[in-house]
Amino acid sequence: MVTATDVRQALADLADPRRAEGVRRYLRMVPGGYGEGDRAIGVSVPDQRRVAGRYWRHLSLAEATELLTSDVHEERLTSLFILVRKFDRGDEAERGRILERFLARHYRSMPRVMLRYAIEKFEPQRRREYLSGAA
Repeated sequence: MVTATDVRQALADLADPRRAEGVRRYLRMVPGGYGEGDRAIGVSVPDQRRVAGRYWRHLSLAEATELLTSDVHEERLTSLFILVRKFDRGDEAERGRILERFLARHYRSMPRVMLRYAIEKFEPQRRREYLSGAA
């Protein structure tokens, strides 16, 4: 079984300290900066997509979510790529269950535009419930 540790190791194998320094500057990973508290290991986005492509089928939702809470920027972003693939490639019923579980936890704190995209294919009444905060 594939775990979050396997994904972390694959990303660590691709780490580039010089690229990491550029990411730290760009995302202001300094006290008081936008990315304060984050770490960067210097893996390019195309490489992160390749890692996601290799592991998305075998990584459980719980393991992908564990990566989503990492303090390493590239691990969080790779987790989002994995979650998008799981969501996009799964069957319709499974996608609905995944989306409802995610929304149940996060819809009140999501940016409004993100919420609107997430619920755009819901029935009108269900969309109104989410938009009004009554879901």
